[in-house]
Amino acid sequence: LEHHNNSFIMVTSHDAPNFKIVTARDEVVLRDGKNAKWSEFVPHKSDVQINDVDIFRSHLILFETTFGFEKTSQLRIIDLKNGIEKGATVQNGLEMLHLQAEASWSIWNSKM
Repeated sequence: LEHHNNSFIMVTSHDAPNFKIVTARDEVVLRDGKNAKWSEFVPHKSDVQINDVDIFRSHLILFETTFGFEKTSQLRIIDLKNGIEKGATVQNGLEMLHLQAEASWSIWNSKM
């Protein structure tokens, strides 16, 4: 449970085995307590599990795992002002090392 910009943001597994994110205005939660009405902010997906959430001043960052043909970890960034989403696939350590080595090889062996 996090508080951000006069609202509470919560990750929950209620009716969402892979988790979803809900939000409610703080005055509603303080007035109604456990009976407060929460709105779905990031819906549950049966093929995507929310692993972690970080909230910053203007962005919400989701760490997710997608279960498709391959299990893929991804990072999703949501702009809290306008709802625009950006994302990136998270590489495992060995694959990232190979990509960095190839980029370094190209830089050091390019003709200047």
